[in-house]
Formats: sequence, C-alpha cells, structure tokens
Amino acid sequence: MGMAVWHKRDEWLSLLEDLFDPATTSRLEGVGVRPGWHVLEVGAGRGSIAGWLAERVGESGRVVATDIDTTLLDQLQEPRLEVLRHDVLADDFPAASFDLVHCRAVLVHVGDPHRALERIAEWLKPGGVLVAEEPWTDVARLAPDPVVAKAAEALGETLDGGFARRLPPVLREIGLERVEASADVRFFDGGSGEAAFIHRVLEGACARLVAAGRLDPSEVRGLQDRFADPSFCDCGWPRIGAIGWKPGA
Repeated sequence: MGMAVWHKRDEWLSLLEDLFDPATTSRLEGVGVRPGWHVLEVGAGRGSIAGWLAERVGESGRVVATDIDTTLLDQLQEPRLEVLRHDVLADDFPAASFDLVHCRAVLVHVGDPHRALERIAEWLKPGGVLVAEEPWTDVARLAPDPVVAKAAEALGETLDGGFARRLPPVLREIGLERVEASADVRFFDGGSGEAAFIHRVLEGACARLVAAGRLDPSEVRGLQDRFADPSFCDCGWPRIGAIGWKPGA
C-alpha cells in the first residue's frame, strides 16, 4: 500500500471512529462484555473497538481483530489482541469459538451478507451474542438535494444500501434469539464531522457519475460547497444496530 493511500485510509477510519465509537461502545456495554470473554471483531479497521474490547475482557480474555487489510491494525500493542487477515466469506474459525462477535459497516460491503452472518453464527458459542451495526444509506435516495439523491443511487451500485433495514429479520432467519434493534438518526450541519463523512462517501459515487456523463462537474462542486456551509442542514444516515443471541446456554 502506497503512503498516500495509507494516510487516506488512516484519516478516513479515524473520522469514522470519532463519529461512531461512542454509540458502539454503549451498545457493547449493554450486552455485558465481561472479563474472560473470547471476542471477534470483524472488519476492525484501525482497531479502536478491538482495543476497547481487549480492556474489557481482561487478562483472562481474548480478542481477535480481523480485516482484509491489517496494515493499520499491525501497529497495535496489546497482548490480549490477536490481529488476523481474514475474509468473512472465505476464511473460517472453529465452531463455537467466541462469546461475542461484533461488526460495523462491514456487511453492506459483502457480496453475500446473509451467508456472512450464517458463518458468524457458527463461530458463536452457545449463549454467545452477535452485535452488528450497519448504515442504511438508501435513505439518502430520498434527499431533497437532487445531487445527493443521484449520488446515493450510484452508491447503491457498489454497496447494499438497504441491507441495514433487513438486518434484524436476517438475524432471526439464521437462528438467533432475543433479537433487538435500534437506529441512531441525527441531522448534521455543513462543515461538521458528520458532513465530512457523508460527503466523502458520496464524492466517490459522484466521480463515477461524472465519468459516465450522468452528472456535471459543476453539480459536484456545488455539493461540496453545500456540505462545507455551516448554514446547510441535512439528515444523516440511520445507523441500525442489531443484537441477537445464539441459543443453547
């Protein structure tokens, strides 16, 4: 990985952590992470949540942090944390390995999220818990700003922007129990961290639209200006968190 790409990914993941870690750690505290637990963090990014989990499971616990690119994870200095390059659809773990599996903004990027969740459920111990958090980006297709709506439609060509809405029933379909889900929806002002996050996601989709002649470059510049304007206000994407427990304990 080139240095420019490395720094861009590091910066992007840092922004994601700043915005979303508080809600994630609150949800994980709610399931009662305890000392001694064996935990899997799928798509661990820079490792902020994996590190938080390592503190909670203590000396007797274990955290495995996986990603298809572990460049940023390899920097972590935490003896209770094992870093592993791993593809959730291709690479396996022994059955009944973990008390908790957590993933965030992973399943929307996976070619077969239903199968990924089936595999994850197999890795859970009886009585173990899955916590999955995914953005419902299809909501942006309803944006009053036509450029945002176009970009959101294009975004749906590269990720499953509606999967988060289907997440809770899928957890039931794969055999998990006591399934519960909630969504965090916030409005944001231009120039904020949330605006920067959403704009960075949309600008990639806009670039593809411009290249295909479906969007004028001036419209993209206008969108950038609006997202930087403190007087601009829009609805963020709902972040749906779902929790399900494996039967048998």
